[in-house]
Amino acid sequence: MSGETRTFRGLSLAEVEAKVRAELGDDALVVRQREGLTGGVGGFFQRRVFEVEAMAGPSGGPQAPVAPAEQPRLAAKPAAAQLADAAPAAKPDSAPAPAAPAPLPDDFLGALDAAPAAASPAPGAESFLTTLKAALGPELEQAAVEQRAAQAAADFVPDALAAAARVVQAGAEPARPANGHGAALAALFAPDAPRAPVAWPEDDDEPVAAPVVAQAPPAPEPEILPALPAAAPAAAGVQWPAGARRVQTRLLDRGLSDGLVGEVLDEVVTHLLPFASNGRIKPLVASALARRIPAAPLRGAGGRVVGFVGPGGAGKTRCVARLAHAYAVRTPAPVTCLTLRAEDDGAELRRLLAPCGVPVLALDDATEARARVDRLPEGALVLVDTPGVSPRAEAELRALANELRQLRLDDTHLALPATMDPAAGRDLVAGTRSLGVDALALTHADETERLGTAIELAIETGLPLSYVGRGTIVSGGLRPALPEELAAAVMA
Repeated sequence: MSGETRTFRGLSLAEVEAKVRAELGDDALVVRQREGLTGGVGGFFQRRVFEVEAMAGPSGGPQAPVAPAEQPRLAAKPAAAQLADAAPAAKPDSAPAPAAPAPLPDDFLGALDAAPAAASPAPGAESFLTTLKAALGPELEQAAVEQRAAQAAADFVPDALAAAARVVQAGAEPARPANGHGAALAALFAPDAPRAPVAWPEDDDEPVAAPVVAQAPPAPEPEILPALPAAAPAAAGVQWPAGARRVQTRLLDRGLSDGLVGEVLDEVVTHLLPFASNGRIKPLVASALARRIPAAPLRGAGGRVVGFVGPGGAGKTRCVARLAHAYAVRTPAPVTCLTLRAEDDGAELRRLLAPCGVPVLALDDATEARARVDRLPEGALVLVDTPGVSPRAEAELRALANELRQLRLDDTHLALPATMDPAAGRDLVAGTRSLGVDALALTHADETERLGTAIELAIETGLPLSYVGRGTIVSGGLRPALPEELAAAVMA
């Protein structure tokens, strides 16, 4: 027996088996069997191919039939039986290119049955044919069906592609009829032909007239008002120097609005910067902002009655104590403090003023308070601390306004915390207008850097800033509001 193996390929196991038997004999040994796919168009219509590696059996190749007594005993399974055992083997990862397919008989088993009886085979050969037919029968039938389907598909593809090309070239023109499967594909790609409208059977009954529905008069079209003229954009931006941009960011961070910042910078860049010798923009901006800040500390000589109003916790009592301390220590004018309807009966105010000896009167009636004021020495400075009131408490506001009229105040200062946001500050000013507010006393100025909010509120309302309070100490915690200092604080 030769150890050389040979490779046989075919479209079916029957074809491969025929090649093996023809070249290696009936007792050939199958060493390896694989199957894969080949051919096709675009990954479709591929055909299955079988590959078998075999070697010659003990006889060494095809031999003439011999008598049963002379036929040698096979040392291994016949080739047909080995092919049948290897039929369900797994497909290889990649099938090699198949050899040219040989024509497959339509019925291999029928061909075996129709073999001429004259060639009466030996008993061993008859047993081999019987075993071969039993093992390869289903596989051969399936292979024949698959080969016929693959051949039909191979014939179908060229006709279908040609028909599709003719349809594309003809455009709306109907394609010529094709034979076989090509006609079906051409009809699939052909444009839809216009179809005649469906004629529905008409009813014999007379048509019923539709009821006439009275139409409502059309609604009048809404009147389109002319669009409001758009606000002219600020000359800002594009013509501002780089230094103006940095100043703009600083002012916005300090609580000023975009509108006020743009107005100030426009004035500086347009009208002040051309006359500046050194070209520095920050001093010019501080000067332009200071000119817009209204400020008015106490006016006139002695002999005035000054009251402080505002919500609870705004800093009214400390404003009264600091102002009284400053005038009592540094001026010869007599100073008296009056607290109206104080919950602690004036204890807090007395504690704050104890070092400087300023008298404190705690009264609950405005008429009596006015009588006590009239008995004070001429030229005395009277400072009035009022109860806290909410800008939304209308009844309390009316009662306090009536009491302040009886006291006949010369000046009324609203304690405005610097920590208030713009909306809350506007509400506070609007709600306390009925109290006769003349000025804004800025309190808690040390608790925020956004002093621009209160400054812009004074500019909007026209109420001047009178004093600025910082910290908690009485001595030195209050200063008159100076526009230059406020502008410098915003620019710092």
